[in-house]
Amino acid sequence: GAGFFAFLAVGPAYFEKEFGITGAAFGVNWTYMAFAFLLGATGGARLVQRFGRTRIFNVFLALCTAIGLTHPGLIALAGATPVTIVAPFVVLSGCLGVISPLALSNAIATQPGMAGTASGLCGALAMAVAAVFTIVAGLIYTGGAYSIVLAMTAAMVSMALCGFLARAKQNAV
Repeated sequence: GAGFFAFLAVGPAYFEKEFGITGAAFGVNWTYMAFAFLLGATGGARLVQRFGRTRIFNVFLALCTAIGLTHPGLIALAGATPVTIVAPFVVLSGCLGVISPLALSNAIATQPGMAGTASGLCGALAMAVAAVFTIVAGLIYTGGAYSIVLAMTAAMVSMALCGFLARAKQNAV
């Protein structure tokens, strides 16, 4: 979710400046993302039952990576509009709704007796990474859409690398 915090750091200012969308109206975009996350988490549980956790995790991690890597191209081809900026975030949020519970359950599965500690540590690490990308977004924000999207892309690529490394380590054990 670090990409969303990067978006929240500078998105409201950009949307107001470029599109005349107030902070309150910008909050509606965040509602779409929150709803997509909820749908992803709910639908993800059904997908895992049908296809297995590893396959679903890998597919949705790849989708998140693809969204992160192609979003700048979408902006270059179609221009920066509220739809071209927010729609990929909504889809990404749905994918993260699938991945997040799986990542947490994988993190605590190795030591079930320490599930509470592992869960707390995962939450703290997620917030720390989100804070870093919020700072990065503020530092690289130039007033244009690309700086917002590039911060999100960096967050998604970082998440993908961590996910693939964790999966490789798990497969090696």
